[in-house]
Amino acid sequence: MEKNENGVIDWAKGLVTAWGISTPIKKEALMPKPPNSKALSEAKNKARHKLLETVKCIQVDASQSVGDIADRNKTIMAQIQEMVYHAVEIEKSRKYMSDGSVEVHLKLNLHGGFAQLILPPQIRQIETIKQLKSGQNASNSGPNAGSNSYTGLIVDARNIEAIPALVPKILDENLTEVFGPAFVSREYAVQRGMSAYYTDVEPAKADPRVANRPLIVKALRTDWPRRCDIVISNGDASKLKSTSDHLKFLKESRVVIVLPAP
Repeated sequence: MEKNENGVIDWAKGLVTAWGISTPIKKEALMPKPPNSKALSEAKNKARHKLLETVKCIQVDASQSVGDIADRNKTIMAQIQEMVYHAVEIEKSRKYMSDGSVEVHLKLNLHGGFAQLILPPQIRQIETIKQLKSGQNASNSGPNAGSNSYTGLIVDARNIEAIPALVPKILDENLTEVFGPAFVSREYAVQRGMSAYYTDVEPAKADPRVANRPLIVKALRTDWPRRCDIVISNGDASKLKSTSDHLKFLKESRVVIVLPAP
């Protein structure tokens, strides 16, 4: 959870939430039951304003935020504002205060239409990766073929100072990209995001996106000052490059990054 004064970004679920509270009704006024539509509308408008400000603060990649993109492109800004206006209310969180005011909570999904709008064009559709037939590559042949294949990637970055982003990169020690926009197919990045973020390894292991046998690697550092891009060892990077199976799970954005708790 990344919190600011306007809202909360849930990087594990890919959701942004914000809340708004209407102006209290004067004590001497008769309090309608339920509160009138004007109070509810006011609360929702305040929540929308906060939701928009929270969304604009989201880091897209090492060089830009959603707000940076929106400031450069009026059409994108208008589309984001439209999405925020139609954000879904979390009705179970609605509160009716004793002073006649109403508190509402709105949520916006960072996947789907929002991701399609914001993700860079460098993330393209990747065709199905063909598996090598036995005998084409010694590392994939023999009775133990596939025994060294992993089903996802978990990067343990709790020991470094890193920040979440919609488009993170994983680099080797030579700063060569081993996961990033060129590796993931757009359909998966749009549907589930390029990666999920956690602050604990155990829930990260339980995330279905990395399946039952994830490769767990330690982060060495970030590519400073771009703290969204994480550096892993050359040895761990070579494991990712070892089979076409690994390219397949990277294509499907089966990546989880574990950050230090705020």
